[in-house]
Amino acid sequence: MTIKSASVTLTDAEFFSPVSTPSEFRQLTPYALYKALLNAGTFIVEPILEISLITDKQYLGKAISELSKLEANILQLNETNSEVEVKARLAQSDYLIFEEKLNDLFKGQAYLKEKVIDYQKVQNQELYQQGTVDRIKSLLIKEN
Repeated sequence: MTIKSASVTLTDAEFFSPVSTPSEFRQLTPYALYKALLNAGTFIVEPILEISLITDKQYLGKAISELSKLEANILQLNETNSEVEVKARLAQSDYLIFEEKLNDLFKGQAYLKEKVIDYQKVQNQELYQQGTVDRIKSLLIKEN
C-alpha cells in the first residue's frame, strides 16, 4: 500500500533554552519525522515532476546540459522563431536545485512550469542534504 499524502500532528515536544532556539526546533522537526519514518521501515517516495522550460534559443545547450547533470529525462524540444521549450522529467529535489539556479543560468530569461506526474522510492534512505537544497524538506513539501 502506498500513501502519497499524510498529515502528522506533533502533540508534544521540548527544547532547552538557552541551548536551543525555537528556530532550530522548527528546522530540525522535518529531520526527526524523516528519521522516525525510516526507523519504522517506511519506504519514502519522492514526487517526479514533468517540467516545461521556455527560454531563448541561445540557452538551449545550457538548458540541456544543466538538466542532464541532474539526471533529468529530456522528453521533447519545441523551437519557435526565438524561443525553445524543453520538456523533461526529474525528481522534485533535483527540480528544486534547478529552480534555485534558474535566474543565474538564463539571466532572468526563462519561464518554468511543473506538475507532479508520479512518485519514486527514494534510493538513498539516509538523512542527507545536497548543496543549499534540503532534500528532506523537499520530500515533505505539500503539493498545492
